[in-house]
Amino acid sequence: MGKLSIILITGFPIMTGIIVKNNTEKTHASMINMLTYYEDVMARNIAYSAAEEALMELSVDGKYRTDGNWVITQRQIGGIDSFHVAENAAGSIDVDVRSRYGNSHYLIRSQFLIQDAIEPTSALGFHDQNIEFGFSGNSIVIDGRDHDLNKQVIAGGDVLPAITVATQSDANEAINESSDSDHHLIGAGASPSVVVRNDITNPKDIIDDLEEHIDVSITQTSFSGNQTFGTSADPQNTYIKPSGSNKNVSFSGDVTAHGMLFIDGNLSTSGNFTVNGILVVKGSAEFSGDLTVNGAILVWQQYNEEHTFSVSANNIDILGAVLISGAGREKEFDISSNQCRIRYSSEAISNAFSIVGAAPDFVQLKWFEQKSL
Repeated sequence: MGKLSIILITGFPIMTGIIVKNNTEKTHASMINMLTYYEDVMARNIAYSAAEEALMELSVDGKYRTDGNWVITQRQIGGIDSFHVAENAAGSIDVDVRSRYGNSHYLIRSQFLIQDAIEPTSALGFHDQNIEFGFSGNSIVIDGRDHDLNKQVIAGGDVLPAITVATQSDANEAINESSDSDHHLIGAGASPSVVVRNDITNPKDIIDDLEEHIDVSITQTSFSGNQTFGTSADPQNTYIKPSGSNKNVSFSGDVTAHGMLFIDGNLSTSGNFTVNGILVVKGSAEFSGDLTVNGAILVWQQYNEEHTFSVSANNIDILGAVLISGAGREKEFDISSNQCRIRYSSEAISNAFSIVGAAPDFVQLKWFEQKSL
């Protein structure tokens, strides 16, 4: 066959072997690349899921909170090497995650600004103008300094005005009514602390959102005897709306609510009234017994032409914030009490909205991610 034929015949198996070997090596390298890519994607997905889980848990049940502060948490579960949540002084949180899957590791470092569902401008805020104030009693204190859940002033915490109003004439009215030596409006600005602002939160906007979180609806106008809505272990968001043209809801006994008590009408009480969470009134609110609220009071006067908010009680104790709007009607704010304390508390507000299930918003400030060693 000649030398050329011999070379071709003997060289063919050798070349074939080289080709097969090269293809096998390429296939093996390709499989390794695919496996590495898959592990990278899985490690990244685990890190993303952990960061999302942190925000969900922080916003819903405050799992990483203790007395309003974020707790640094290290976890060794699944594909998480480390899990770090910390609060910053500026009202933002850091969420850092190191994840692993197979031989791949992934790092996420993020920062979010916490925007609660309510951003009060004071301990007591009036969205509308032309307010008629009435303060009478032995001791009325409205305090815009930030308090913790134990009603102690937070060192270095925010200091808001005691009262914010829309016009200077309303400010003058509030200052005149608080001139008694037993009445104290403490907070930002001059003393007494009453500040004019044009950006006071309208409670109606918050109330509209809160209607989405109702658990139980009741159609009733009159309640006799003591009433309990929800418990501390099982809070309840209760919606009460009178039937027909009657817009009045009355309670003749003591009332205790955990969660949200949403009154779609004019509220009147003759017993002690306690809410651990949020009290919403889409009408006037008149209390003739002791009033205790840990969280927030939102009043949007939709029905009654007269009083917006009136309390005649031996003791008034509100920790959180009060927002009132008269919906264009006559607006009166009357307090008659032997002792009244309205204290601003960002912790009480956040806790109340967490109980209700109205989660805060998280605005992304920083986001860094990379495959790590």
